[in-house]
Amino acid sequence: FIYGNYGDAYLTIADEGKVINTYGSIASMPDSTSTVNVIGPNSIWEIQEDLSLATNGGDATLIITNGSRVTDANAYIGHDSSGTARVRVIGSDSIWNNTNNLYVGYDNDLDNRLFIYNNGQLTVGEDAIVGAAGTGAVTQTAGTCTIGDFLIMGSGLSGHGNYNLSGTGQLSA
Repeated sequence: FIYGNYGDAYLTIADEGKVINTYGSIASMPDSTSTVNVIGPNSIWEIQEDLSLATNGGDATLIITNGSRVTDANAYIGHDSSGTARVRVIGSDSIWNNTNNLYVGYDNDLDNRLFIYNNGQLTVGEDAIVGAAGTGAVTQTAGTCTIGDFLIMGSGLSGHGNYNLSGTGQLSA
């Protein structure tokens, strides 16, 4: 599924709705502004392969809230070029599960961010790379972030990573 390919797109998955697709892309081209909201208990977006946000200059937002769940293999928050991306995992039982790797700011020097609030949960099966030859930041004020292997901050010659952990947030890597 591509949401926002040279245009704007808004998708809401709610009320136990479920979307299953092979690849996911939010705001994949310049000047596209796109938002995907996954809201409420048992609302699910299942991506069997990779999820990319703000590829090639788009402006992307993904919101996982109120007990919903998103799963993917690898995720790229701010993927290449000049796009900006935001992901928010908000609320108890709201889960984002990356079975492989998570990249925040992948070959992208703009302001790409991940927020974990109010007991949201993030699981990364392998590595979480914040600032992978780009600029990325994570803000966690509560909830859990569990990383299977390594948390890597600022990877590559131009990598700049920042992780802000406060409140009751728990980070395990």
